[in-house]
Amino acid sequence: SGTPLSGVQKIVAAQMSRSHTEIPHFHLTASAEISELLWLHEGLKQKPEIGRITLTHWIASAVGLAIADTPKFRTVLVNERLFVLPGSNVGIAVAIEDGIHAPVAPDLGDHGLAANAVKIEKLVTQARDGTLGQDTSIGAAITVTNLGSFHIDHVLPLIVPGQSSTLGVGRQQSVFRPDADGAPVMRKELGLVSVSSTHLRAHETEAA
Repeated sequence: SGTPLSGVQKIVAAQMSRSHTEIPHFHLTASAEISELLWLHEGLKQKPEIGRITLTHWIASAVGLAIADTPKFRTVLVNERLFVLPGSNVGIAVAIEDGIHAPVAPDLGDHGLAANAVKIEKLVTQARDGTLGQDTSIGAAITVTNLGSFHIDHVLPLIVPGQSSTLGVGRQQSVFRPDADGAPVMRKELGLVSVSSTHLRAHETEAA
């Protein structure tokens, strides 16, 4: 007769269904050239005092800085009214055994990379241990979903109900691109970065 869904699976299924049916989506894609970022990233690995840093930490920190400077992308729609959320909070999608959690890392635009990494890793650990607090999933207008480690090229995630956009990140790829003279140069690109943003909050040109 099949296996019944767990409590977490029911919540995740209900949120995904609500997102798909109630929130208008559009998708924008772009390739992120990250050769210099990877050079910086490798340099930080030689400094153990900084702690463990991943590309997710870099990306979430960059999103935090961007939304701190652009209130429009901290705006959510509630009961046909627009509200600008304070701070620069960013949701982090975390895969768990029963589904996906998206705890919110607070004020990433106000802190450095190392401090943000500590906050994000704490939330990831709590999500996987099942010890997240009830208030850790609120307060953000955007969530970052990084599936690059699963060798996925394109990520088109759904918007978390109550939020207004989501950023999907694919895998790293080595590609040839022409330089200023038209000669092929090997570049590192972060797969295809896909942005889903409800047009209730922003037009396509603004999301770009």
